Amino acid sequence: MSKRKINKKKKEKRDVTNILYFGILVAFIAIVLILAIRLTKSSPETFEENIDSGQIFTQTDSDQLEPGQKIDAEDKLSSGYEVDVHYAYSDGCPFCTQQQRFMDSWEEKYPTVTIYKYNAQSSEEMQTFLQLAETYGESPRGVPVTIIADQYWSGFSEERTGKAMENTIEYCLVNECEDPLDRLN
Repeated sequence: MSKRKINKKKKEKRDVTNILYFGILVAFIAIVLILAIRLTKSSPETFEENIDSGQIFTQTDSDQLEPGQKIDAEDKLSSGYEVDVHYAYSDGCPFCTQQQRFMDSWEEKYPTVTIYKYNAQSSEEMQTFLQLAETYGESPRGVPVTIIADQYWSGFSEERTGKAMENTIEYCLVNECEDPLDRLN
């Protein structure tokens, strides 16, 4: 065979190999994108699904909420149960600012709710909060972080996290819930 034919065959073989590698690379990227899309659209944990839909409420006592039942402002005021919210934040954090604005309405809406704030930039304040988070099996990696009763949230979005927090508060106003600090004792 002539050198020209040998070089041509080598080039064809190289082209086929390059096409094969390119195809594998494209398939790999497609798989990564599909997984990324699925993860961002994955269904929330069962509890959050239930609490978002109001299904977390049980019908074991006549004074408890039934699924889908809402309590009105008068019930909230007369419930007598106190709810403690533990909230870690940082100055300059945009999600913390958004959550703080959202929680500002709770003072009037839920008068028996007490919000304990822990500034992540204060080692003294965060020491207690980190101990509290450990009792939930968590180690905060960012802010905001919120603990209400037996629920732990990291991050904030009004539609999702905010709604779940309010549903938990409303549940705890009618059904006495644990104080997260009791876990430290």
